[in-house]
Amino acid sequence: MYVERRLTGGTFARIATLPANTTVFSDAGLSDGSAYEYRVIAGNSGGESPPSNVASATTILPQPGAVSDEFDGASLGSGWTATPYTSGGSPTFAGGTMSVMGTQVRSVADVSTAVEARLAFTSRWQAFGLATDLNTGPGNSWAIIGTKGTADTLYARTNVNGATQTVEIGATPTGLHTYRVEPVAGGFNFYIDGVKVASVAQVIAAGTPLKLVLSDMVAVAPLSVDWAHAVTASVTSTSATSILAGSPAGTTSSGVTSAVLTA
Repeated sequence: MYVERRLTGGTFARIATLPANTTVFSDAGLSDGSAYEYRVIAGNSGGESPPSNVASATTILPQPGAVSDEFDGASLGSGWTATPYTSGGSPTFAGGTMSVMGTQVRSVADVSTAVEARLAFTSRWQAFGLATDLNTGPGNSWAIIGTKGTADTLYARTNVNGATQTVEIGATPTGLHTYRVEPVAGGFNFYIDGVKVASVAQVIAAGTPLKLVLSDMVAVAPLSVDWAHAVTASVTSTSATSILAGSPAGTTSSGVTSAVLTA
């Protein structure tokens, strides 16, 4: 059985293959406040059925009080701190975008959930994610997505008290994209525009005072940030049930009776 998804009004894409008779499907790495549609298709060696009816769901926006900023102001808000790496390193603001150069911007509030940001990586040693502080010294931990010594390759990286793990994702996307770092059982998942691109099996202990972090270490070109937030709500509502119908000969008629979506 296959699951297909689209943003409402867009084009369906196949996102999962499930065992026959599956009745619940969880979809992670979605963007907040977005409307999605789902359908299922049964299939085996005999062929594929027509698509089921469509199930729709809208992810929830972060709740009031969450770490969240559109960076529309002229300066960094009170919910953030900035620690420069280089002389004169600081965030600047123009046109609803924060440009981070030579500094580390961290939320004042601790964050224990997934974080998302719409941003553009433009230089080496830029990062976004969760961190106590972005160094590998004792007592510091982080889970980040970003560049290393070159701007053209993106990595998923974690650190727990000096023990690090790194997964190469691939070429750095150009322009603004939505990035997500998500704590899960056993480690962290990393997403770009709702697509999981990496997983790292390294756990940061519960209760660690992680912050949402946005960082540029070398002040060559800015990390451009449109918005950033912690995801405080994780359950969405569904408004339809996907029941598979019209299976061709030789296929099993199965259905998804609910979609549990993680924002």
